[in-house]
Order: sequence, then C-alpha cells, then structure tokens
Amino acid sequence: ALDGSIVDGAPTSHLPRVEPAPAMFPAMTSGHVEALGLRSGVPIVIGAGDRACEVLGAGTDASSPMVSWGTTANVSVPDFGPVDTLPSVAQVSRGALDGFVIEAGLSAAGSAIAWLAALTGRSHATLLADAASVAPGADGVLALPWLAGSRAPWWQPEAHAAFLGITDAHGPAHLARAIVEGVAFDVARCLELISPQATQLALAGGGSDHAVWRRVLADVTGLPVVRRTIDDAASVGARLLVAAALAESVTLDAINPVGARDRPVEGDAGAYTELRGIADRAATAVLGLGR
Repeated sequence: ALDGSIVDGAPTSHLPRVEPAPAMFPAMTSGHVEALGLRSGVPIVIGAGDRACEVLGAGTDASSPMVSWGTTANVSVPDFGPVDTLPSVAQVSRGALDGFVIEAGLSAAGSAIAWLAALTGRSHATLLADAASVAPGADGVLALPWLAGSRAPWWQPEAHAAFLGITDAHGPAHLARAIVEGVAFDVARCLELISPQATQLALAGGGSDHAVWRRVLADVTGLPVVRRTIDDAASVGARLLVAAALAESVTLDAINPVGARDRPVEGDAGAYTELRGIADRAATAVLGLGR
C-alpha cells in the first residue's frame, strides 16, 4: 500500500501520488505547459485505462456486458459494488468513474484472422467477407484459435491452436468462418462465468464493423448485440471522463448513439447450440494433450 514507506523495494517518496479519475490534474507551472506544447489554461483531466474507458464508451452495464473484438477479444462487465468478494475466474480492475471492471480476456481474435491472411495472401477484410458466405458450422470445420495460448476462460498458456474436420473441399473462407465461431464460443463461455445475467451485448472494437462477427456472436450466445456508431469506444469513454471532470452535460447517446442491433436467427442459433457441445468436447480433448 502507498501509505507505507516501501513499495516493491522503492521508497514511496519516489512515487507519484495516486489520484482517481476523473479528477482535475493539479495546476502546472508555465514551464511544464510549454514543455508539453499546451496552451495556457487548458484543463488536464486524470484519465483511466483503455479497457475501463472502453466499457464506459460502449454503454456497458450489468445486463449488457461489453464484447470487444480487436487484436484479441475481451468480455467486460462493470460491478459498482459494494461486494463481499470479487470473482477469481477473471481479471478485476477499477472502473473509469467508480466501481470495478471484471474482464475475461481472450488471447486471439483479429490476430488469428491476420495470421490466416498472411498464410493465404488474402486481406483481413476479404477473409471476413468470404466467411459471411459460409453456413453456420463452417461446413464441418472447427477452430480452436489459441495461437498465443489460451487465456479466458481456460487459462492455459501452453495450449495451442487447432483446426479439426478439414478436408480438401475446404478453403480459406471456411477457416476464417471457423475462427470467428471459435472466438464466439470462448466469448459465450466467458459470459457464463462473469455475466450469466446478460440480456444483450454491447459491442466495441474494430471487429464490430464486420457483419459476420455480429451475426455469429448473436447466434452463438443467443443474445442481441448492440453496435454504436463509434467502434472506438475507449475514445468515447475518455471524452465522457472529461465531461464528468468539467461538469459538462454530455451523454453517451449524444456522442455515440446506437447504430445497429443484430438479433439471433432462430435456426442458426439452434444449430450453434448443438455445435457448442461438440466444440466443448473438442476443446477439452485438445487442452488435455498438453498435460
């Protein structure tokens, strides 16, 4: 704790004072302002981490957890407390304004598509567009996209990626579809651990722009997904922090309104319910190989 004299071997007198977001930064000298290239009198607000801001900017709450697709994927839900205990199945950090953020971070999402793009010579966007034309289940191909080990919900860093069910009739579009579905299956498992009360999902990240991700996620989880106009929700959250610090009347819906809603398609959602059982058994078997 910072109220002691030593933190990790360093005197606390050498450490900066910890201030909460969204407090105003103390007044700086003219020399500091000049060194930073700022205009005199510009207010400086203490911000928060990118995930905490992303949760704020996506319009997340206890019944609408955030699912973010970027290089990796992340499932986050706020808990405003007070709580007796916090879950041990996921990471816990402070929220941007108050409370906590419970995070279940996957190891790969966009990075797995990027790997396939490099392997096949097709662009990231082309692979995802082609994946949208493949039927649910990827014509029998199943992907465990753990190219950098498996984080949430398995927490096995030694795990490796795998494709199952490949024949000579399959091509890059099937592999891309299987990767998207594999990520969605892990997201669904994370939701069951940290947000079983979810009634819809708030999307964030660059992957929100891809219809195949929104469609698969809704069908795999059985929940409607909500995409706001600005996918870079962390920047939106940072703006809301500034508004809170300056007592400005800025609302999320005013600067980042809902742009689209995708609901599960009954037939496809039913197919994924059956496929989920197959995927669970395959994941358990592959994870067991490394033990």
